[in-house]
Amino acid sequence: MNMYLGRFEEAAEIYRRLLQTNPENHLYALGYMANQTKFHRFWPPLPAPRVADQIEDGEAPPSTITSFPQSQHPDGMPIWGWLPPQHAQKPIRRVAIGKRQHKRRLDSYTPLTELTVEEEEAVMEFFKGLQSDHPKSDSLERLELYFLSGERFAKRCDPYLRKRIRKGIPSLFRMIRPLYFTPGKAELIEKLLLQYEKHLQEEISWFGPEAGNDAADQKATFETEETPSCLLFTYMVAAEHHNFSGHTDTALEFANKAIEHTPTFVEIYATKALIYKHAGDLETSEQIFDMVRNMDLADRFLNTQHVRSLLRKDDVKKGMETALMFSKEPDSPEAANLHDMQCMWYESAVGRSYIRQKNYGKALKKLGETFKHFNDIAEDQFDFHNYCLRKTTLKTYVAMLRMQERLYSHKFYRRAAKDAIKIYIELFDMKARGETVVKKKDDEDPEAGMTAEQKKAFKHKKKREEKAKQEEKNKQVAAAGAKAKKVDEDPDGEKLLEKDPMEEACKLLKELTQSCRSDPATHILVYDCMSRQGKLLHCLQAIIKLWELTGKDLDNYKIIAPLAHFCFVAKIDEPRINSAVQEVIFCELAPVLAPELDGKPFESVAALRASAKKMVDKVEARLKETKDLPLAEVLYSLKCLRHAGRDMSKFLEAWRPEGAFSLKECKKMLEYLSSVYPESAIYSRFKDRCMEIFPLLKQ
Repeated sequence: MNMYLGRFEEAAEIYRRLLQTNPENHLYALGYMANQTKFHRFWPPLPAPRVADQIEDGEAPPSTITSFPQSQHPDGMPIWGWLPPQHAQKPIRRVAIGKRQHKRRLDSYTPLTELTVEEEEAVMEFFKGLQSDHPKSDSLERLELYFLSGERFAKRCDPYLRKRIRKGIPSLFRMIRPLYFTPGKAELIEKLLLQYEKHLQEEISWFGPEAGNDAADQKATFETEETPSCLLFTYMVAAEHHNFSGHTDTALEFANKAIEHTPTFVEIYATKALIYKHAGDLETSEQIFDMVRNMDLADRFLNTQHVRSLLRKDDVKKGMETALMFSKEPDSPEAANLHDMQCMWYESAVGRSYIRQKNYGKALKKLGETFKHFNDIAEDQFDFHNYCLRKTTLKTYVAMLRMQERLYSHKFYRRAAKDAIKIYIELFDMKARGETVVKKKDDEDPEAGMTAEQKKAFKHKKKREEKAKQEEKNKQVAAAGAKAKKVDEDPDGEKLLEKDPMEEACKLLKELTQSCRSDPATHILVYDCMSRQGKLLHCLQAIIKLWELTGKDLDNYKIIAPLAHFCFVAKIDEPRINSAVQEVIFCELAPVLAPELDGKPFESVAALRASAKKMVDKVEARLKETKDLPLAEVLYSLKCLRHAGRDMSKFLEAWRPEGAFSLKECKKMLEYLSSVYPESAIYSRFKDRCMEIFPLLKQ
């Protein structure tokens, strides 16, 4: 409150006392720093929360709100999972680091402007005073690195790395990873790691000369000789560094060196498995994760990592068996206990695996479990109303009410809803094409190839086994004093496939539009569903909302594809369409496509399409002129141009994208090219380009 009111001295004193209580809390250190007036140019204090009128007027808060710890400010980023506010979605989320693109981490604290030499010296002096008061604090040493650059960064990062490599901290790279999102710091860290590797292999192992000091005065002695584990952890951090930068071969080389140095070190095998995963080789990654799990069978985290690797390669059956190793009901034939524990990450991973296998019935079944969890959470709130009022826990009660208001905007619900809607859209398209849904089973038919007598014997044997299992299960239930669980009458989700796909999709869209209005993906899905039903006004409403969410920027890649589809593919010029509907379309799209009309509507469909053609021309020009355009923008641009009837095959034949890629975007582009240009060499040429960055990619 003092900081919001501009009473910086009083706020600084409170933050100082909080630091004495917990010197590892980033919020206390950064808040204390923000209340020092000498740092206000590059690290200003947080402003007071906005009132409703300011939010409606679109007054944007300063960018430092998203640089502070996530939950510090009401207008800042919430804790993980909840939908962020609209202003926090505007910055570019992916950053090129080496050969690959990575999502910008929320805890990568970025100053408002670049610091001068004098300001960096003042920051070093400020943190030096705090570190003298709290010498054991890791956070105070690390936070300083966000504000330094060049030689000063290397001078402070060098002792930070040495100290933790000596201690053998396996999570060291995760602690320094946010620094990589600041240009130039990754190269300086790599230089230090190469120096460590070189000197730790000498006859007298040492880290080499300290950064910023005279190298001639520093020599290795037997008194200062480092332990062999220092070389091991240097190899491990170097492997993680090169993996993050996209240099797969170098990362594997360092990982193999570490394994050769200490074959019993569990963490380095996990690092090697991640290298294969990030390079696209899911099969080898799963095999190494299995090896890691067997090295420590009591570790729940390693077991979970192996489960995730199995689900990534679509081995659902083995993934469930592995997950149940840590379940209270290890002999259970189904993941009932995982459902009771509301293990939503598992349900999401299994659902997406079934989607990749095109087993839509089971996918909808698994995603429906997530919907049930959120409905249960919403119903459970009624147990707390009287209790909170009776116990006068008003602050917790208000927090619970606010959580319930945004319950359905949580990431697990959004993810499940989007996946389910995409399945329903695919089912609708298959029905429109006259295709039938193939109802897949997990296992092959065991009776295939049997004679009539063998089949009869097999059925009797199966009946006896099922009866014995049921009797054993009933005994366990009776011993526990519990009721028998309800039998699932639709284990494969076949009944879900019989429902009207658009009706089911609209139910989910209604909840998304209420709870996730600020998410552009919501309105893209609304457009995809409504355009298939010919509901033009709903499509128009989705486009207008999408335009507003993208800052009324017609060059934003998220709006160009649905807008081009509406103008050129949707049947807005049919005689059967009501003239009032066309009039609304002309009025609403005029500010979007032709702001020069000053609010006047389009006179005809031809005039509307002429303005849309100008937008498409700009998209095509940007696509041809910008060589390092992100793949996501390229993909949406190609969809936009295809809706407008442009043939881009000649462009794609000569197209060789440059810059950094992300594996997820590469797979999306490969899927699109294989569907649109199946017989041409465009797909194979782009895959060759992807193989240069992801050499182990298998598709």
